Amino acid sequence: MPEQDPKGQPAVAAGPGQTLYYTVGQVAKMLGVSPRWLADRCRAEEVDHVYMARKRKFTPAQVEKVLKQYTVEGPDFEAERREQERIARRARARAAARRK
Repeated sequence: MPEQDPKGQPAVAAGPGQTLYYTVGQVAKMLGVSPRWLADRCRAEEVDHVYMARKRKFTPAQVEKVLKQYTVEGPDFEAERREQERIARRARARAAARRK
């Protein structure tokens, strides 16, 4: 049986085991957000989507892009450490210049 959105509409399949697009309801469920939130992002043109026949749809690549777009990565501790070392070197250089 093909995948269905919350209203019972099947997702369109591109071939055996491949989905051509997902509905807003399906993507919202996958992402753990409300369909209204996702539809609002679509209307505001904040996320890529397909708008055809007055329906908003998402390709698998667009779903991945939404995930990447809203992914927050943790801090880069190595870059932060290098920045702190750079600041400390500049402070030492300024202190040495004042002593001269």
